[in-house]
Amino acid sequence: MNISWTKQNYFRVGGEKKFPMVAILLGAVLSLVMLSAPLSNAFAVGTAPDGSKVMVLEKFKYKDYQAYIAENSKDTLLVIGFFASWCPYCAEEFPVFAQENVKLNKNGQCVSFLGANMQDSYKPALGFITKAGTNFDTVMLDKQTVAKLFIRGVPTTLFYRDGKLVDMIAGTVDLKSLKQHVKAYGGPNC
Repeated sequence: MNISWTKQNYFRVGGEKKFPMVAILLGAVLSLVMLSAPLSNAFAVGTAPDGSKVMVLEKFKYKDYQAYIAENSKDTLLVIGFFASWCPYCAEEFPVFAQENVKLNKNGQCVSFLGANMQDSYKPALGFITKAGTNFDTVMLDKQTVAKLFIRGVPTTLFYRDGKLVDMIAGTVDLKSLKQHVKAYGGPNC
């Protein structure tokens, strides 16, 4: 495609269409303003299959991620499952997390789970967590957060205890592996 500048303050694209310079500059300025504006943490609260309330954030920045870890891994194990809606291994893993979330927390908080979507828009992610029967909070990570976390594939599962990363599994976490991690790092109620 050939883009050139003309004397009449127009851009010529491919020799056929002309766009006023003012419109292009205005579009560029608006794009920069939108990119520099903070992402909102508008969220929806949904109902899990077991009747509990779950939070689904549209965007989760790195500082939100760090705050969530600090708050939800204190004296307990926090399991964060990174997923994408198109991932068949994630679809195997998340129902196990949902099942164990109910079993492990019957007698008090033993383990916290968080689903972290890294590659989808809102609708596919919501469809995935609904189909998987997710009964724990799920967030949409922005691209900057994904880059800072160095997560390169899905599924990837991180295990935090008292704000510190204690283990990481790249690949599917099965029930046996999850139980081993709960035994090793779980809270006093496990």
